Amino acid sequence: MNISDVYKIVRNKGIEWTAFRTKYEISRKIGIMKKRFPTKKMTDQELLNCTVFKKTNNTGMIADEIKINKNRFFFNSDNIGAYHDFLAGNLEKSEKDTLLNIADEAIKGKIFCFSRWEADYGTPINWHLNPVTGYEWPSDKHWVDLEELSQESGDVKYVWEASRFPQFYYFIRAYVLTKDEKYARAYWKQIESWITKNPYNLGINWKCGQEVAFRMFAWIFGLYVFLESPQSTDERIFALMKSLYQSALRIENNIDFAIKAVQNNHSISEAAGLFTFGILFPFFKDSKRLSDKGKKYLEQEGLKQIHDDGSYIQNSMNYHRLMLQDFVWCYRLAEVNGHSFSIELTDRINKSVYFSYQMQEERTGMVPNYGANDGALIFPLSICDYLDYRPQINTIHYILNGKRLYEPGPHDEELLWFC
Repeated sequence: MNISDVYKIVRNKGIEWTAFRTKYEISRKIGIMKKRFPTKKMTDQELLNCTVFKKTNNTGMIADEIKINKNRFFFNSDNIGAYHDFLAGNLEKSEKDTLLNIADEAIKGKIFCFSRWEADYGTPINWHLNPVTGYEWPSDKHWVDLEELSQESGDVKYVWEASRFPQFYYFIRAYVLTKDEKYARAYWKQIESWITKNPYNLGINWKCGQEVAFRMFAWIFGLYVFLESPQSTDERIFALMKSLYQSALRIENNIDFAIKAVQNNHSISEAAGLFTFGILFPFFKDSKRLSDKGKKYLEQEGLKQIHDDGSYIQNSMNYHRLMLQDFVWCYRLAEVNGHSFSIELTDRINKSVYFSYQMQEERTGMVPNYGANDGALIFPLSICDYLDYRPQINTIHYILNGKRLYEPGPHDEELLWFC
């Protein structure tokens, strides 16, 4: 990099951004970053010591606590019959067949990626594989040492997609529709496989805090749906909670990078991950700090990134929707657990909802394909096409205002799951 390049960076990004990024890269090159993100395996007792429980070696206490307080989540497994009735009564046979086929193929490692096409990650799933190029990321290198942009590896989002676990939402819906335990079994087997093949802070799947947050959402959603399944043993729940706890710490220790360097939906997603863990699992000593920090950054970044007219900082309709989905999740969790966000943030999000609504073609729910669009859809929870924005806009509008935007239709499924 020459002086001219440095001048261009400072002119475009500012001195503060350049200084932060320079310091970050230096700390990465000389090894300081790796010390902040240890790879040491956490023992069961170490996790228990991080809880508020009095000195104990009973790993089953965590599963007991989650089951006793399962109403902290917006899905209640006691009402699973109502979800079954909706799916059974509102989906056409061809739609049910498509849902079940996507779920069944994902059990075999063939995952429906970016809400559009199927990719084969192998059986068992190779969590480090780019299924398009065949490139396999090293699993034994610290994520700090991995460069996600290279011609050899191809687009890193191909490998990250499987570890976002979009397939879990199909397992969830297929399980509720059929009550077949194979979907709960697949959920737990894939989590166990992922944890084994992705040791803490090693490999490309720990590289991005936003990806860590999306993985947390999918795992947590599945946990509460499959909570009463015989597949959900105390031992499995404990192992899951250990990885979720480490995931929250991974996000917390590097969220400054998303806020100060990336400056887009990444910071909102990462803040949502912190808020989620702290709200749902208050039996950890760190939980209040994590939820408070998550809420603080959700407020700060939401007001910074959503403009006064409701448009979004990234000038992308798809990333605009992704931001709204982050807030769907967080606002609903806050509501269920007696928390709230500021009037200013709620008003800004409402404006962003109406911005998207006014952009829609009423019959299809589609919006102009304007700006970057990488196929991101955090919660594939309806039969609607990926380009139909009604499920997401309807749900956030209902959460904020207590009423729907559209007449009843297939877009209602997502609203049902959250509300």
